[in-house]
This record gives sequence, structure tokens and C-alpha cells, in this order.
Amino acid sequence: MSSHRPEPLSPTLSATSSTASSTASSTASSTTTVIDTHPNPKSLINLGKQLKYLSIGFVLTSYLQVFPHLSDALSLGVWSTLSAKLALLSILLLLGTVVFFTYIILLPARGHNINYLDWRGDRHLGTAIPLLTACIIFGWTTLLLTLSPIGAPAPPPTTIRQRLAQAASFTGLDSLESRIQSLPNSYLSPTTTTTTTTTTTTTTSKLSNVLGKSNDWDKIASYLSLPNKSPVRDYFVQLSERADDWTGKNIKVIGWTGALLGSIGAYFLVFGAVGLIGFLAPDRSKEKRNKQF
Repeated sequence: MSSHRPEPLSPTLSATSSTASSTASSTASSTTTVIDTHPNPKSLINLGKQLKYLSIGFVLTSYLQVFPHLSDALSLGVWSTLSAKLALLSILLLLGTVVFFTYIILLPARGHNINYLDWRGDRHLGTAIPLLTACIIFGWTTLLLTLSPIGAPAPPPTTIRQRLAQAASFTGLDSLESRIQSLPNSYLSPTTTTTTTTTTTTTTSKLSNVLGKSNDWDKIASYLSLPNKSPVRDYFVQLSERADDWTGKNIKVIGWTGALLGSIGAYFLVFGAVGLIGFLAPDRSKEKRNKQF
């Protein structure tokens, strides 16, 4: 007597790995997806797994400020910097993971009787699972590089003088370096507000103070022999806005360790959220099978 193994009704993704091989006569590739096939996908065990993924992902992405770092990289301009390009690509691949994973996990809710173990022979899974696997692998790698010291943009300069020097260098006016360093402090002091407490002294520089009613920029531009409307001013404004954003959101540099944990956390967050959707969605494939009998 042969035993019949029941078909899994809904997947809970626990890990995904991919290996691709090619020959001169064939470009076929094979992808292996490891799926947790608990007999009852609506069980509390599977619910606990999705909540675990969701909570771990939320804690890691929040603590390591994954999304503020991506937003910061994008603020530099997709056409201007590699950091912004990497950030955009990692976001698109993360969204691709959400789309394909949601499509796969909601197939039973759409009435399809799916065998996730024999996915290669299924017309729905045969394409979707390789695409999902590619999005996860390339998306996680790209996100890791985006958050790492390789791809993450350097923190914004903290002082007005440093921002002016960087703006001049970026716009090809390195000759202004000596003038910038010799700027009188009186030209810069109105832009700096110092607040002293019993324990700490914090200095903040606001863009509104630099370009406000005091016409500070006019004085600086005159000293540097620059027109009021110049590329140096535009880039200086961008640096000031970015510095204010870092201060307001208390963004910190996370390094390689933070990049690794943050990228893992982002995908855990996706797995948990989409898995929870699959848990809550109705399984209409059961109704379809019952009608056939």
C-alpha cells in the first residue's frame, strides 16, 4: 500500500535559495525554494511564525533607520550619484518581492489548487517562483550595498564652512577653498544658534537662518565673488536641507553590521507582512475541490 502525501494548501516562506547553471546548448536555470509545509497553514504555529518575522523586521528596520537612510540616498538625485541609483534599485526589487510573494501566497484565495512542492510543473508557480527568488537574492544584495559604507552617502557636513567648501568642490570651484577658509566668523555666526543646558551644548544650523531676512548668503556670495544665483548656492542649499534632515530624524551611520542586520530586517518585515496576509486570506481552493466532489 502506498501512502499519499497531502498537498500543502498555502506556503509559509522560511528561506529561499537559488542556483543557476547554463550550458552551451541550453539557458535553462533551476531554482530551489525551501517552503515550510505545515499540514494546517491556518494554524497558530504558522501565525506565530509570521508575527515573529514581522516583529523582528520591524525592530531591525526601525532601530537601524533603514527607510530614512534610503530616503537620504534618494535625496541626492538618482541621476547624480551612485548611492541614489542603488537605493532606487533596492526599493524596486523589494517591491518586486512584495508583488510576487503576494501573488504566490494568495493563489489559494483565488481558488487555485496549488502544489507548492511540485512548483516547476505548475503554470502559475513555474514563472513566479524564479522571479520571486531573483528579487529576493538581488534585492537583498543591493540593499546591503546601499546601506553599507560602499554605497551609503557620507554624512552631511556639520558646519556652514564645511558645506561651502564641499559645494565649491562639487561644482568645480576648488579655487574658492582659501576664500572660504578666510570667511569672517561674523558672516557665519548668524546662521548658528547655540542652546546650552545643564548637561549638554548643542549647535544647530538651519537653512532658514542661512537664506533668511539677514541676507547672510548675499554677504557670503559677495565675499566669495559669486552671483546670488549660482550652482554653489544650489548645492549648499541641498547640503543644508540634508543636514537638517539628519538632525531632525537623528540619523546615525550604521556601518557594515548595521547594513547587514538592516537589510535582513527589511526582508523579514516583507515576509512577515505578506505571510500574515496569506494567513488571513480565505482558502477558496477548498471550496472548489468540495464542489468537484
